[in-house]
Amino acid sequence: MTLDQPACVLIAEPTWGAVLHAARSLGSMGVPVYVATLGTGSDVFRRSRWIRAAQDFQPDSDRVVEEIAKWLDQVAVGGGPVPVLALSDQAAELLDAARDRLPPRYRPVLPESSAFEPLLSKVDSARLAQQAGLNVPDWVAVSSDEDIAAVDRLSFPVVIRPDTWTMPGSEVDKVELLEDFPSASERLSELVDHGTSVVVSEFVTAPVEAVEFGILWRSLSGTATVVCTGRKRRQDGSGGGVMAWGEAVDLPDVRQEAMRFLDTSGFQGVGGIEFICSGGKLWFIEFNPRLEAIHFLGTRAGVDT
Repeated sequence: MTLDQPACVLIAEPTWGAVLHAARSLGSMGVPVYVATLGTGSDVFRRSRWIRAAQDFQPDSDRVVEEIAKWLDQVAVGGGPVPVLALSDQAAELLDAARDRLPPRYRPVLPESSAFEPLLSKVDSARLAQQAGLNVPDWVAVSSDEDIAAVDRLSFPVVIRPDTWTMPGSEVDKVELLEDFPSASERLSELVDHGTSVVVSEFVTAPVEAVEFGILWRSLSGTATVVCTGRKRRQDGSGGGVMAWGEAVDLPDVRQEAMRFLDTSGFQGVGGIEFICSGGKLWFIEFNPRLEAIHFLGTRAGVDT
């Protein structure tokens, strides 16, 4: 069977809520949705009435995206260009690396590699934010023993984050908070010994509700942009993490800063930007160059991304 209406493909990890929300948003508009899961979990997606088909794939395969394309050709994906969206950093990186090997009908919803790849790195993202004129907490990139001494110039406490989602020495958590230079030096030495590259930045003291964000979309032509702004209200742990509850709020300054970052980075597609509001300023924290897990908040707020 061949479907006439254009379909959409989601490449995801087993983060069920975000994937099911995306499928519901698309499916309710009549778009056939197909889900390729990196790892296991497609059995959950197959139970959704909004998903036509779902299949597991092993992410450690060098040809995983091509394998996904072969599967899609077998399950009656609709005619015309088929957008392919990544719902995790891993999925986005795999999609970017394989874009030149995909059949032409499959269109990754990503900017050009030259604009996309710097956004996978916290270091490069911070540099882009500085170029855009955004406030960025003072930071140091650490990938060798020689880099550690520079951390002493920062104001403590500091936050350690992995530079990219893929790195050796995966013992580092998404975020670690260190109170002084001796403890930071010891921890960083351990990470460097494991080949880990991290970003060490000054900690911005603020309550959870000071975390403000933009869920955004810029057309691949660059001529249209939509930003849904809001605030986090609760996270899944005292040390940070994925937003457990948030609210959509019109925040013109967040929208303005998001637009400045987009203009400087050349990003096109769907993504998200995060700030902390403290001391009367917005401080840039990170940019995610793929569909945000909380994208459904924009949908519920009536902002069409």
